Amino acid sequence: QAQAQAQAAQAAQAAAATAAAQAAAQAQAEAQAQAQARPSVSLDASQAYLFDTMGFVIIRGALSPAEVAAANAAVDRNRETELRTRDPQSKQLRLSAGSRGLEGAKVGRQDCGTALSWPSPDGDVFRRLLAHPALVPYLNALCCPGYRLDHSPLIIVQRPGAEGFALHGGNVGDDGGWNYTTAYTFQGGRSYNALLNMSVALTDSGGASGGLAVMPGSHKSNLPSPQGLRLCEPEYRALLTVPEVKAGDVVLFSEGTLHGTLPWSGEAERRAIFYRSTMP
Repeated sequence: QAQAQAQAAQAAQAAAATAAAQAAAQAQAEAQAQAQARPSVSLDASQAYLFDTMGFVIIRGALSPAEVAAANAAVDRNRETELRTRDPQSKQLRLSAGSRGLEGAKVGRQDCGTALSWPSPDGDVFRRLLAHPALVPYLNALCCPGYRLDHSPLIIVQRPGAEGFALHGGNVGDDGGWNYTTAYTFQGGRSYNALLNMSVALTDSGGASGGLAVMPGSHKSNLPSPQGLRLCEPEYRALLTVPEVKAGDVVLFSEGTLHGTLPWSGEAERRAIFYRSTMP
């Protein structure tokens, strides 16, 4: 009798796992169908101007609700095994660089760089983002046709109270030398980004709650950025833009644009995944 009960329990667990896998696969299929059905758009004149002037542009609703749901469900299923939690008390692991304005409530950020290798269906939505039909025209316009992934995408999760990340990037290094690996240029009527960053919002964020922060126009700077700016000291805070985004929105910005993260004070956690593309 005990053996029969054990076998029945195993069968029930297997059935539940199969049902969960089928549901996840169905959700991924629906998300993919929605993405493929959407009309293709490209960078318009207004967006091109804003990017050239500000160093970033927001693509509203790039991902469908089904895609956002599939991505968040995949993060939930892999969270315990794939996401690492940074220790804000550790000089090696903290991101706030000792800044009082970035430390938040000293909660460590969680991140993960393995999403592309997650087996189907969990990794499908993240692999589709490499050449998503709603985003390829923008990547072609701002990086170049034939763009390639520079390094593994990074999922970040900021729980309430999570520390921020000191500003980084820029065209110019600390020594005043030109940083050609991240530089932004405009030639022949179009933009060229040696490294183009794509922040895909999986939750709502921005504004007073914190999240991604950029220094508008810094992609055209010819001088090293002040340390106080990189550490978001009070006298510089008002100069930063914290884009307000909804889940499914995408922020495209040059790696030459000084950028970082403000501490997260929202009631729910913030989630995003970052892809960086470069020229072939």
